[in-house]
Amino acid sequence: MSVPQSSIDLTGTLASPSAEKGNSAATAGASSAPVTSLPVPGTPQPITRLGVEGDEASASAEPASVLDQLIQNRQLSLSGTVLGPVNTAILRSRDGFLVVAVGQTLPDTKVVVRDVTASSITLALDNDTKTLELDKR
Repeated sequence: MSVPQSSIDLTGTLASPSAEKGNSAATAGASSAPVTSLPVPGTPQPITRLGVEGDEASASAEPASVLDQLIQNRQLSLSGTVLGPVNTAILRSRDGFLVVAVGQTLPDTKVVVRDVTASSITLALDNDTKTLELDKR
């Protein structure tokens, strides 16, 4: 089956059945209505961005904090916790796993582990805090 590349004029084909039946009302309505052409098949443009162009919500959104950027860049997620005299968290990162205790800093950063619970960890950088929930994969 092949699809024609040019548009097909069906104006004569659409008007002929009603003319053959002798229906003058249908013929009069068809002749006074504007003729529209059929859509031409084409290749759609790829989607490169989500959202509506000129979206005010995305334009007015605050840039991510330094702590949020660090978490995203290192792809940090909470994989597990060990509760005891010193609560410890196991974080998954793009470079492997990190094991950190409450009060310890993340390697090569000034981010401090503030709190570890059974299902979350709270990280702090200056006055900014972020809580990561347990990743249940």
